[in-house]
Amino acid sequence: MRAAPSADPLTTTPRTVDVGNDGAYTFTDLTVGAWDVTASLEGYASSTEPVEMTASNREVVFRLAKAAVLTGTLRAPEGSKLERGTVSIVGSGIWPARTVAANADGSFVFPDVPEGIYALRGDAEGLVSAPREGLLLEAGQRATADLMLEPAFELRGIVEDMDGKPVPNATVWVRQGSISMAAHTATSGADGRFAVAGLAKGTYRATASASHHVTVSAAGARVPGESLRLALPATATLRGTVRGPSGDTAPNTAVEVVGTDGAGLPVHLTAPPAEPEEEDSSASPLVPAGHLGVTLGGVPPISAAGAPGTARGGNAGFRTDAHGEFEITDVPPGSFRVLALADGYAPSSSASFAVESGDVLEAIDIRLDRGGELEVQVRSGRGTSVPNAQVTVLAAGDPMARVALTDAQGAARFPGILGTADVAVEAPGAAPVRQSAEVASGARATLVVDLAMGAAHVTGRTLDDRGVPIGRVHISIRGRQGAERTTVSDASGDFRIEGLEEGPYTLTATHERHARTTLRVSGETDALEVRLTSGTAVVGRVLDDWRGTPIRSAEVVMKGPAGRMRAVADRAGTFRIDRVAAGETSIAVSAKGYAMRTEARTITANPYGDTVDLGDFSLEPGATLVGVVLDALGRPVSGATVRVATASAIPAVRSGRDGAFRIEGLPAGLHEVHASDPNAGEATDGPYRVGVGDVFEAVRIHLPGRSTP
Repeated sequence: MRAAPSADPLTTTPRTVDVGNDGAYTFTDLTVGAWDVTASLEGYASSTEPVEMTASNREVVFRLAKAAVLTGTLRAPEGSKLERGTVSIVGSGIWPARTVAANADGSFVFPDVPEGIYALRGDAEGLVSAPREGLLLEAGQRATADLMLEPAFELRGIVEDMDGKPVPNATVWVRQGSISMAAHTATSGADGRFAVAGLAKGTYRATASASHHVTVSAAGARVPGESLRLALPATATLRGTVRGPSGDTAPNTAVEVVGTDGAGLPVHLTAPPAEPEEEDSSASPLVPAGHLGVTLGGVPPISAAGAPGTARGGNAGFRTDAHGEFEITDVPPGSFRVLALADGYAPSSSASFAVESGDVLEAIDIRLDRGGELEVQVRSGRGTSVPNAQVTVLAAGDPMARVALTDAQGAARFPGILGTADVAVEAPGAAPVRQSAEVASGARATLVVDLAMGAAHVTGRTLDDRGVPIGRVHISIRGRQGAERTTVSDASGDFRIEGLEEGPYTLTATHERHARTTLRVSGETDALEVRLTSGTAVVGRVLDDWRGTPIRSAEVVMKGPAGRMRAVADRAGTFRIDRVAAGETSIAVSAKGYAMRTEARTITANPYGDTVDLGDFSLEPGATLVGVVLDALGRPVSGATVRVATASAIPAVRSGRDGAFRIEGLPAGLHEVHASDPNAGEATDGPYRVGVGDVFEAVRIHLPGRSTP
């Protein structure tokens, strides 16, 4: 048995103990905190479990599965055995890739390989093999896989900004295959050019990252092939001032950026980005043939910003200067707001704004409001205090939830809360509870939460579509009351979630190489099978139907077996959505000023990682209806809800102070317009015939009642 701190597994000497004849083991010197505990036995697949040590004793049970043994030989192009070389393996039970040195006769061995699907790649000086994928290894199996090496090639290219100027010192990663080996890397020179050596024939994905630029990936780079061009958009800079409640500037205040980038992905910037690090095999050191080694480190932690120890008054990250002014760099294009966080104050936000590549936004103003304190007291059904219960609080304005454990008296305290706070409480053996509390400025509020001890559980296993167990699948179960509990399946795919309310539940399973799966679970169970299908990456392009030009920032929404997935088209009109589940899928493409286009597609499962090109989506310029809403006396109605009754996909709008409204993006045809007001009633007018790109400005809707002056 081996235990290493999760935060620093490679530089801290691990603790090791032997297992007794009865299978029992004991670590006596583990400090409070996060540890990765690994069980290993010859002939069995190693298993690592993340363990959060507290002041009380913990018991962790390991179930080791029989392992497979994989052997083979490295061969030169003419078929002879190579005297030296390396072999890498990666797959469902080994992640990231592990590398061993071949023996003098070219032979290699990977012992104790967990059951699963794997890929192999061989390397030698000037030679490389294409990844050998789809190796299915079963428990206890002895398998052989020889690798034929061929002369290696280079991938050359250039990294430029959006104006065509070279970007020096950019880091370029190149990967191949549906299961990712350690990347080949290179750095661009002063002229922006790079060369990545040691590549086999095939198709690759190239990713470039550089300071003050947005990271960009390109699929479909062929080797050997033409030179590759990677264009990196410049990031934006934000400047502004934070003031206190009285208008005085607020020096040394933490500021953060939250929002979504141009692809619709969430962004949370708290500090300037670190310089990009090369992804190479140093993270997985070379080990001799016959020694597979153990991958240290647990599952990457789920974000719990605001947890104890995350102080708002710390010195790291973006902060205001002595004059209360701030500058935030390296912001990608997208839609954002700036948050100001200071002890004793509620999180305060700027107005939302959009930034483009290379923008410099000035005069962003944020006003702090003094917050109150929320104390959450957790009790059992018998009225006794519940220590070490997890309390999660999401207050208005907070960028993400804050998490704390209750003390010996069952209390957890959260300063800097203002307004409504949603509170979720979880404890072992109890159903989660969700409540809300109101906290006034400068006041202290107390919320008492009673837990119902002794609750349901769900136990199961995560499998791929062939029935092979998949480890490190994130499992989320949500009950009828909205309370959610999560876990991660172990190396054998097993998981267990306790403390659930009475069913039914909605279970969601996500994995980095599979499509998201959602199941309906009727109630408590001990034998749930969660099957995940291989996800497919899809790409496409959105164009103006009249001009044939790309439509930037068009929104693409796909609804299929895995639920709703979204992307935003880039400057070239292209979009990409990863891990799309196979099956019937509806696609809706929309952009401001254009008529929405919807269609149904059948997405085919693709286990080999190739990208599916959906082709071009041409949008017609949308028609526009402009008009006014009047009451029975002919007076304009302000704030009336106006919608197009014949185009339900078009969002409703509100009439202005003068009763005027404008609805854009309508498809050509006949449309009826409906307006409603709580006092003046409702009415429908039309139909109005509009053509592609038409603007009709004579809509008049008369409501039957009188509006409030």
